Amino acid sequence: MQKTAYKDLASSRRDFEGVLFDLGLKLQCDVWLYHAYELIEKLTDVYKNIVLRDEFMKQQGQSEVYSALQDIASIKNILPQIATENKKTLKRKFAKILRMEPLHLESPDHSEARNILWELEFLSSLKRAGLKASLGEPNPDILALIGTRQYYIQCKRLYSPKETALRRNIILAVEQLERDLSRESKNTLGMLALSLERPFTGDELMLVTESAQTGTEKLRFMLDKVIQEYGRLWQDPLLIRNPKIVAVALHIMIPGIVREENLFVTGTQVTINNTWSDGQGFEFVVEDFSPLKEALEY
Repeated sequence: MQKTAYKDLASSRRDFEGVLFDLGLKLQCDVWLYHAYELIEKLTDVYKNIVLRDEFMKQQGQSEVYSALQDIASIKNILPQIATENKKTLKRKFAKILRMEPLHLESPDHSEARNILWELEFLSSLKRAGLKASLGEPNPDILALIGTRQYYIQCKRLYSPKETALRRNIILAVEQLERDLSRESKNTLGMLALSLERPFTGDELMLVTESAQTGTEKLRFMLDKVIQEYGRLWQDPLLIRNPKIVAVALHIMIPGIVREENLFVTGTQVTINNTWSDGQGFEFVVEDFSPLKEALEY
């Protein structure tokens, strides 16, 4: 798990405002992320004093503070990785991110901003793992060079834990990838990237754990449970018909607090499965994604 000091989260505000300025945008005082930074700046001042910290959490609301920690951690993570991206594309995406609401107020009809934020975070994870990756414009969501092949990656952040929702998101991603891949060479393949933390963590906004190791084990358990219950879906040729769509990346990232150390941490668990477990009569590709999986996890 990745440890981050509250003061480092707070200090990312200057970098964020600088990026927005370059894009012709501004962090206005009436948006959630402005308030989120203010919360973290106050938390930085009081967290060492148990009485003041508990009073602060009670006054501000635990869900509000946890949501601020999660969102600002995401902003901090992506800022170093997006400098080379197309400015018009970034401006369009950040304009929507600035309309984001706190996580505990999010609804299925008002989740686009955080969906985009996760898309940028997954892109940043790929870059930190050493891959050549960039945003697609307008599609796919991400282009990445994995091994010797170019991959089109379609990102979906799930909201509901129901199997019908997972099935629907797979279908939507497959339809988009099929359209994009139809115009590309044989060497370009497709991957689905599914964000699972919202539906499959039981809506836990913060993982409070006794140690970083315990937190990692809990995330691993969550991901294994998803694979056991739903793994058949991404190996169903009725859902993923095109053999050029060869992999699905399952991603769980949840922030946490290590109780004994009073640290803010972020844990990520990833698994990348080949969608075609056998030939099924099609020409297919089996890629070894284990090095990428290891690079993405922390």
